[in-house]
Amino acid sequence: MEHRSLSPQTLAAQGLGEADPATGAIAPAISLSTNYEQRPDGSYPQGRVYTRADNPTSEHAERLLGALEGGECALFSSGMAAVTAVFQSLLPGDHVLVSRVLYWGVRKWLAEFALTWGLDVEFTDTADLGAVAAAIRPGRTRLLWLETPANPMWEVTDLAAVCELAHAAGVRVAVDNTVATPVLTRPFEHGADLVVHSASKYLNGHGDVLAGAVLSARRDPLWERIRSWRRNAGAMPGPFEAWLLQRGMRTLFLRVHRASESALAVATRFAGHPALAEVLYPGLPDHPGLRSRPGRWTAGSAACCPSGWPEGHRRRTRCSARWRCSSGPPRWAGWRA
Repeated sequence: MEHRSLSPQTLAAQGLGEADPATGAIAPAISLSTNYEQRPDGSYPQGRVYTRADNPTSEHAERLLGALEGGECALFSSGMAAVTAVFQSLLPGDHVLVSRVLYWGVRKWLAEFALTWGLDVEFTDTADLGAVAAAIRPGRTRLLWLETPANPMWEVTDLAAVCELAHAAGVRVAVDNTVATPVLTRPFEHGADLVVHSASKYLNGHGDVLAGAVLSARRDPLWERIRSWRRNAGAMPGPFEAWLLQRGMRTLFLRVHRASESALAVATRFAGHPALAEVLYPGLPDHPGLRSRPGRWTAGSAACCPSGWPEGHRRRTRCSARWRCSSGPPRWAGWRA
């Protein structure tokens, strides 16, 4: 099937619309085999050797996410496995710029392991182009890592502008697109070189998969190094996780749009509430990052959970007591959207 002729929504809903060539089944099978056929001369007729490197079920999920983002895709066993593969594919002595607001797990890993890995990590405000320009060290800065919207403060970076700035200095740009998803933002269209996902969140959307992904705009030495790291470190997801992931992505567009509507309703309801000093949500008209949002975003389109700053302990307690969810407060690591 010619993927270019189909909309991203249709590609997702139909899981690429591929049929099994052997059976004609339109629901993909789960390939649990760890080994593959080997001929007497030592060759592998299907091109697959061991499931730590290649698996048909994982490849289907990779093709689907790659089609949605517009790049080459490699699945990982978790979001953090995907993140660390990018940093560990750099070389000792490389200077890395990282957005000051980012997922706590990435910050913790950088604090504990980046120094011993030999990386020179510097945090900067990626929403401030002047700060980014001043932080770049010509000839030494290899990577700019950012999130937009950035968890948990939901700061927004102008992707096109920061990519143009970084590329002028020979710096690659990696974007964690977990929050926006390809439904709201396709970073490659704005100049990003790498895109990273915690696929456990919106991509899966059912709270029953641990997986991650790294995508690249092109096949280059860094991309091959990332794939080699995955293979040799054993950071491949299991076939069942990959199957659940592709199944979850079939409803991605419906879920993200509905979650965005709900998030905007919650943010609008609490904006200006006397018990809160501030509501942080990139869909609100007074959000400082409104003018920096990528062109594919529409007004109010962000599925992230609004953050509110309570005015004092007593009001915080009252607000918490009035919050009701079917399974407790929202949990970022297991969002079912």
